[in-house]
Amino acid sequence: MSIILRPALPFQTGIPGGIYDGKMIEIKGSIPYGAHRFEINLIAGFDPNSNRVLHLGIRFDQQCVVRNHMEYNHWGPEERQGPFPFSFGREFKMLIVVDRTHYRIAVNNQHCWDFRHRLPMDRVKSFGINGSVEVHEIEFIDRPNPVRLREVLF
Repeated sequence: MSIILRPALPFQTGIPGGIYDGKMIEIKGSIPYGAHRFEINLIAGFDPNSNRVLHLGIRFDQQCVVRNHMEYNHWGPEERQGPFPFSFGREFKMLIVVDRTHYRIAVNNQHCWDFRHRLPMDRVKSFGINGSVEVHEIEFIDRPNPVRLREVLF
């Protein structure tokens, strides 16, 4: 387990232990009033032009969370359906759970979206977050509690 407290944005870091089936990433933060957009990325490298294996674009102006990937500077088809669980002035907790076939994403203990792997998960080298958000804590969890997973995602 590895915890990062109150990182300055934009923020990017390697993922301790890498990404694998069962790995979890928990992001706790809050949304400032007037926030426009922020994004969370699982990145295949450390260079700003590296492929995005998972891109979560939280867009207040469109009231949606875009899920996508980017390979060789080309975006794939966007997925936009599903809830928009973020509110100005409110805290949130996002949990990204890696599964062998997809990422499961929950916000505030409610499962919101699944995103099927479009690029192999073993390509992920780093985690990045930037935009209009205050990040309180990022936690990389290696051995999740199965009871906690069921409560959050099923």
